[in-house]
Amino acid sequence: METLVAISVFTIVMGLSMSLFTNAFASYRRADVSRMLYEESRIVLERIVKEVRRGTIDYEEYWSRNDVGGESSNEYGKNYGEYAAEFYNESARGDVTRYSENIGMGPAALTGYEQSDLYLISADGFEKTIFEKKDDEGEDRLKMLKLTGYDYGFDGLINTDDQAEGDGIIDTWLAEEDYSGFQFQLVQPDSVQITGLQFFISPLKDPRKTFAEFSNDAQIQPHVTIVLTTEPSATRIRGLRGGVPSIVLQTTVSARAQNEVKSLR
Repeated sequence: METLVAISVFTIVMGLSMSLFTNAFASYRRADVSRMLYEESRIVLERIVKEVRRGTIDYEEYWSRNDVGGESSNEYGKNYGEYAAEFYNESARGDVTRYSENIGMGPAALTGYEQSDLYLISADGFEKTIFEKKDDEGEDRLKMLKLTGYDYGFDGLINTDDQAEGDGIIDTWLAEEDYSGFQFQLVQPDSVQITGLQFFISPLKDPRKTFAEFSNDAQIQPHVTIVLTTEPSATRIRGLRGGVPSIVLQTTVSARAQNEVKSLR
């Protein structure tokens, strides 16, 4: 009888111990995954912030894709200069030496503040940077495309005639300096997936071109508010107890380019 009682007590103690150990391990693993998610998500956010600070909002690209009909995925860089031309008198369009005829009150390049993709351009106007959320092996991740512009006219401006090559690449905006096609590069750790990504861009017009318009919503430094929502990738949550952890990060960053990015053809 004493042996049976001892065995029963031992079994109960071992069961409780194993339960406590299992719960402690599960809590530790969940905390570890949550810590990883925060750190890796910060990497994603900082990658975007770094590029915004290097240049400014690419109003030409937003105008092209929202208003001119360049929304096809293989037409980045198309219609370059069309947005700038909207700020000039008809007689001055195409003549980059006649900036005195800039009417300065052209249309908005963006149809709304919230955007799903982010288009940036360097301060000298020779490099485009595009951020998009794209599917990568069944999960959404942040990818980036770099386009280099070429000044064939040696006048300090990108020269384009909007003539696409056979593979859809515009002849003066090249991806990785070749014609192999637009190749978006993964710029985030594989351990996280993006479940939400919004860019709130302001102002809706290029303030460097709307110099004749003095409303408060036009004459402000271009900036973007980034709202990023992430979860661990499928490989990091195998065997994880409870719901899938999620994190939302938000920051606002201003473009540091103070000059007008001239793009009139």
